[in-house]
Amino acid sequence: MAIETTILLGLWGAICGVWFGLLIAQAKARRDGLILKASPRVHDQRVHDQRMQDRNTPTVCVVIAARNESEGMASCLRNVLSQDYPELSVLVVDDRSEDATYEIAKGFARSDPRVRVKRIKDLPLGWMGKSHALWRGTRGLDTDWLLFTDVDCTLKPQAVSTAIEEARNRNVQFLSLWPGQAAGGFWEHAVIPLCGGIIALWFGSRRVNNPDCALAFANGQFLLIEREAYERIGGHEAVRSSMIEDILLADHAKRSGVACWVAGGRDLVSVRMYDNYD
Repeated sequence: MAIETTILLGLWGAICGVWFGLLIAQAKARRDGLILKASPRVHDQRVHDQRMQDRNTPTVCVVIAARNESEGMASCLRNVLSQDYPELSVLVVDDRSEDATYEIAKGFARSDPRVRVKRIKDLPLGWMGKSHALWRGTRGLDTDWLLFTDVDCTLKPQAVSTAIEEARNRNVQFLSLWPGQAAGGFWEHAVIPLCGGIIALWFGSRRVNNPDCALAFANGQFLLIEREAYERIGGHEAVRSSMIEDILLADHAKRSGVACWVAGGRDLVSVRMYDNYD
């Protein structure tokens, strides 16, 4: 019994230590400008569009790989299409879905010219499904920037415009954000942010943003990259066999000389990865 109590106390001590480390890291991130805040919204659409045009607004295509995502597809597309960014398009790559994912996405494409849908029917040997869908889907795509995100992500209306502005101000070609956790019950609030926090502490935005440090990181739930840079490094084809493709893509980009930046983006994007424990 004494051993079990000691183990339990040690476990809780470790958890508290991680949370304390996260609080310190968060304070440092705020001090160093590593947490993005949403750009102020312009309520007059004409003024907003003029401001964008004055900065030679680049085109952005939001790319979503989806497999059997019929439950969240409609809300995801409504959310993405509510962005305040004027030069926006959306590409849904249906990866061999067996449910109504493709039909739902096509319905949006018929009613909104900004939406396109591609359907993938095969998976070649040596490829992971998501990387294959993203690589095949982006072939021939005419856009300045690509934003890779997932169906379970929720973007604030200013997410794309804020991220593009940050990337251009910092003169980087690869920008990824740590999302906020849209947790539900007590254990989701306790466990999911803790797991993400451990990853954050391990990588650390200050280290991965240092071009002289070999360490690289990206979160595939919000990964913005210039299309030219994406093509130059071989895109997802370069990481086709990796199960965790986002971090490896960042590593490949950084080693190839692409300027990369990682920041906190909980005010811009949130995700609920699991809604049950099944």
